[in-house]
Amino acid sequence: MIKLAVFDINGVLQSKEGLNEYFTKEFYAFLKRHNATEPADADVRWKRMESLIHKGKLTLREARIIELDLMGIPRKYLSEYEKIDEGQLKIVKTTEPGAKTALVKLRQMGCKVAALSDSLHPKKTVMKNLNKIGIGKMLDGVFLSSSIGYKKPHRKAYEAVLKYFKANPDETIFVGHDDDEMLGARRLGITAVSYRQSKKGDFLIGSLSALPELVEMLNKGGSPRRPK
Repeated sequence: MIKLAVFDINGVLQSKEGLNEYFTKEFYAFLKRHNATEPADADVRWKRMESLIHKGKLTLREARIIELDLMGIPRKYLSEYEKIDEGQLKIVKTTEPGAKTALVKLRQMGCKVAALSDSLHPKKTVMKNLNKIGIGKMLDGVFLSSSIGYKKPHRKAYEAVLKYFKANPDETIFVGHDDDEMLGARRLGITAVSYRQSKKGDFLIGSLSALPELVEMLNKGGSPRRPK
């Protein structure tokens, strides 16, 4: 029996459409207002800081303070920088109209529903977005790599969610869209459901509305396909 459904957030529950473009536009407008430019090695430095954030050794806020210092922008403008995130609330949306209905049906079937994300943002920001699109209150738990100390596809990322819900891998499905997270779930014995993109999952669905039927099939003894 499937007792737990775990979802990636960005690209699965929450649409990524327009978010990166919005942030990039607003970030460079912020730099222009303060007559600043990114250092030549900005991308390399940021990748290193990203890794530390995912490990829980650095917060996004601390990383941004480091950024400001490198660009010569006074720290008093940090709040202005962070307001870019608040602006995303205006454009954030679900990946599809049926997302909320699918979660409701899974819960009615007795499934706990959770999210597992590698977002760099703190949980407060992640929850604001999820609440804005009407999904936050439907989730029994939201887990971030920065809190766990590991990002997908590391086994400990998935195991943290399983442990919290006292669920076994064979009682769990993971719904994601990237190859690595599909393979990470499968290595643990979790049924991996690929949403629209990856072909490395046990199942590939084009709509979240297909999930309740898929779970029902698994509960009746259906076996996942195992692509190579």
